[in-house]
Amino acid sequence: MINEKLLNQYYALDRFFEKLNDYLKKYRDKDRRCGQKISFAMHSMGAYLLEHLLKSPIYEGETLFFDNIIMMSADVNNQNHADWVDRIECRNRLFITINEDDLA
Repeated sequence: MINEKLLNQYYALDRFFEKLNDYLKKYRDKDRRCGQKISFAMHSMGAYLLEHLLKSPIYEGETLFFDNIIMMSADVNNQNHADWVDRIECRNRLFITINEDDLA
C-alpha cells in the first residue's frame, strides 16, 4: 500500500507533466522550425516517484512530449521493471543507468 504522502507526490508529478505539455503545445508547437528538444532527467528517488506514477491508473502517457528520458542511478528494483518501464513514452530514447553498489 502506498502512503498518502507518496500518493500526493505522484499526483503532483502527473499534474506537472500535464501543465508542461499544455505550455509546450501553446508556445513551442506553434513554430516547429525552432527545433527545440526537451529531455527529462531524474536521479534516484525521482525514478521511484515516476515508477509509482506509471503504475497508477492516472497515468495517460503524459511523458510523450519528452525527446529523451534519462533515469540516473534509479532507486527502483530490477524485479518486474518491465511492468512499468514499458509504459514510459518518449519521442526518441530512454536511458536507465543503475548503481550496482547501491544497497538501498
